[in-house]
This record gives sequence, C-alpha cells and structure tokens, in this order.
Amino acid sequence: MGDWTPDEAKPTPFPRADPDRRDAVHADKMVHGDGERGRDEVFGRFHRLLEAKKDALSGDDILHLVIAVLGDRATVNDGAEFIYRYARTQGYDIPPYPLAGCGQIKEFFHDNGVRNVPEWYDRIGIGPEAYRTLHQKNLIVVRNAKNQRKAFAVDTVRALPDDEALELADAIMSFVLADAQTLEGDSTLF
Repeated sequence: MGDWTPDEAKPTPFPRADPDRRDAVHADKMVHGDGERGRDEVFGRFHRLLEAKKDALSGDDILHLVIAVLGDRATVNDGAEFIYRYARTQGYDIPPYPLAGCGQIKEFFHDNGVRNVPEWYDRIGIGPEAYRTLHQKNLIVVRNAKNQRKAFAVDTVRALPDDEALELADAIMSFVLADAQTLEGDSTLF
C-alpha cells in the first residue's frame, strides 16, 4: 500500500485550514498567550468542552484522556515484565533473562527489602491473587509531583466496564492530586 494523500474532492471530518484567513488562531498564541489568548483561557474552554460532552464520553474514553493528559507521568506496562523494566530504569543491570542468575536482580531485591518477584509486587500493592494472573494484566504506573509511583493492575483479557474505567480514572487522578498528608500511610508507593 502506498503513502496516503488526502483526496481534495472528498470532505474530511476536520475543517481545512484557510491560510488566507487573517483572524486564524495560531497555536503559539493559544499556548503562550500574547494578550489575545492565554493558557488559562484555553484550559477553561477545554474544561467547558468536557462538561458539554461528558454524556458522550465513556469511562474508557475518560481513562484514556487522563492517561494522555498525564503524559510521561503515566505508563502502561506489561504486568509480569514491569519489575524488570523498573529495575533497569533504576540503574540495575538486568539481562534479557532476569532470573538466569547473572545481572543485579538480587541486589535489586535486597535494596527493595524483598526476597523475590512476588514479594516485590506485593510491596507495590499487587497482592497474591492479582499476582497469580499478572501475565493477563497491564500495570498502569502513575507518578505524582513528588516522584512517588503507584501501580494499578488492569485486566487485558477483557474491556473494562464503564463503571470500573471511571473508578480507575478517579483513583489515578486522586493519587496524582493528593497532598503529602493524604499519601503518608500508603505503603504501596514506590
């Protein structure tokens, strides 16, 4: 299949830009503001748009929007492989076959106060029952402004029902927006 090019004769679902319009809004003016529009006005409009369209958004839509807005502060990871990815980001030398006996997995366990993989997952809030099916789950890992992380296990075999997706989106936002006092007793943060 060749490169796609727009068919000028067919209408698109998006309005075409008109370079001759002098009153067109430029993205740099919307984001940085220069007296015409500032960041607060754009976010206010976005908020009003969300309010107006809230009945049309599914729980899954809202969950995806929350993850998109968080950017690099939210990652979706393979559940069973996350421990090794995380260890690598923390500077440990973890080979492709992490439990082969070489590499620094034992140091990672020691430094995290655990003896093995199931204990580490339990420490971050993934209990024994969820751990047994971790190969069928994704972990949404969210980082807050204090660089604390929290993991949320999500089933990858089935789509989340609307109420579960909304509950997860709410839990993610609550964690990200929580103050230090609220998170003080949460032992699952890492």
